[in-house]
Amino acid sequence: MDVKRAEQVEALVTNAAAETAVLEFKQSLTLGKRVDRIETLKDLSGMGNGGGGTIVYGVAERDDGVAAAIEPLTQLADVGRLEDLVRSAIRPPLLWTVETIPVDGGFVLSMPMRS
Repeated sequence: MDVKRAEQVEALVTNAAAETAVLEFKQSLTLGKRVDRIETLKDLSGMGNGGGGTIVYGVAERDDGVAAAIEPLTQLADVGRLEDLVRSAIRPPLLWTVETIPVDGGFVLSMPMRS
């Protein structure tokens, strides 16, 4: 599922979209500590190697994996840091795109990938 517009992000929450094998929600993007960077790389490479799908950062989920709220990201510098991290750490290269979607209070990152 490609998520490229704010309306699509809002629909995930409004329609209580559930995580699936090809759609995953992450409330935040944390790259400060090594353990956080490793966890992010595991998430991205797992989705890419698992047949593809989309990870959406900036969407909080309930305990049952259902989209609960938009939690905008605010650190645009993290987008470049993430791209650099993925390029330097994942082999073979991840086939992905990064969509920065403006929302009230910041942005959401949508990362569709394929295997």
